[in-house]
Amino acid sequence: MSNRPEPPGQDARGVHPAQASSPGVEQHFILVLSLVGAARRVPVAQLLWPTRAAAGAAFARQIAMYLVHVGLGATLTATARAFARDRTTAAHACSLVEDRRDNVTFDLEIRCLEEAVRVACPLRPMRHRQAMHL
Repeated sequence: MSNRPEPPGQDARGVHPAQASSPGVEQHFILVLSLVGAARRVPVAQLLWPTRAAAGAAFARQIAMYLVHVGLGATLTATARAFARDRTTAAHACSLVEDRRDNVTFDLEIRCLEEAVRVACPLRPMRHRQAMHL
């Protein structure tokens, strides 16, 4: 356990209070963060920092936003809220990831992450009303 203080607005697990609304939703959200963090070698806490952070962490955050929106089915508003960002920021992140999927290697990475989310979160409760409270 590190003695470093957590970024503002987060608990010791690196979870922003906005994600703590529902155990199922929170678990799926944390799973997406963990998958992206591992794939991109970025600490999960950096994906939730209120500031942009380094370019690698910012891009990993954009990928995580894309997976929450597309993979879990959260609205852009709920996705933005989960990351403590504006809806237009979440929309930009999703658009950026979609544009980069023209690259075969990047597309394979995203497909693998999407499949991991699909397998780990088969019911994906985000489509339900609770997604608005993420």
